[in-house]
Amino acid sequence: MPNPWDVGSARLLEQLGFLALATTSAGFAWTQGMRDTHVGREHVLAHLRDMSGAVDVPFNADFEDGFAIAPEGVAISVTLATATGIAGLSIEDSTDDPSKPLFDFDLRSSGSRRPAARSTKPAAPSC
Repeated sequence: MPNPWDVGSARLLEQLGFLALATTSAGFAWTQGMRDTHVGREHVLAHLRDMSGAVDVPFNADFEDGFAIAPEGVAISVTLATATGIAGLSIEDSTDDPSKPLFDFDLRSSGSRRPAARSTKPAAPSC
């Protein structure tokens, strides 16, 4: 699945016949003059709205770490993301901390972050 970084690249990939697209957190960050994982949640949510609204194919979101460590925060972020028009999302296990590059297993797996993300209800479509 290709990873467009802006509306123009999304439209081009759709015109080329791709049936689904996925955002790239790094690609978007670079277009904003930032490093990957350094774009704030509200900015990313606006980007997801722009991207999913620009094409007629489904979009999966590279949703970094869910913009929270605690499962409850991940659930809130995922709920906000589902309201942008995306079809799905992925949440990374990386911490952005070189001394501890991955979240503890209990946070990554069935322990809490993943079930918190799955427990969210899709937002009602806006008219």
